[in-house]
Amino acid sequence: MENDLVISFHLMVCVLEFFIRHCPPSLLQPLYKSAISTAESTPTQTSRRNPTKAKPYQAPPEVDVQLLETVCKENNCSVEEVKNVYQTSFSAFLDSMSLSGTQDQPQVTDLSKQYEYIRDFDSRLFLDNDETLLTPKVELMQVERTQRKNLPEEDVVLIPPQTPVRSAMNSIV
Repeated sequence: MENDLVISFHLMVCVLEFFIRHCPPSLLQPLYKSAISTAESTPTQTSRRNPTKAKPYQAPPEVDVQLLETVCKENNCSVEEVKNVYQTSFSAFLDSMSLSGTQDQPQVTDLSKQYEYIRDFDSRLFLDNDETLLTPKVELMQVERTQRKNLPEEDVVLIPPQTPVRSAMNSIV
């Protein structure tokens, strides 16, 4: 039982690494921005001028080791064990989902079609209006306002300020 929990945790770390690797840099925290390898960088100006000297395009690595090390360090787990789970289990899962060599995530419409085709337990029902998946609402700071005069149409009950004498009087009555 304990071994299953550890493997599940390592799979979760693999999924986290996968999504961080495919996430736009503008959405990442600085720790993960610096950990992403530069293998996917754009060609330099000299390589654009001299295409014969440009290095051939290399596919991004299956496992971003630097990012995986950062994620493992943040989650207090062994890098070697997570690499082992990644290579034995998670990469096979990515291959079965046709995600191993792609840079893009599947579109929502494609995933919805798969749910409709399989007709199994539909987890999308639990994702409607989930606060963690929605765009965060920016709360406006209320600016301190000056008090305005009470308009005659407003029926506002004025509560006198509490003083020690008034609180004693109210407790007697």
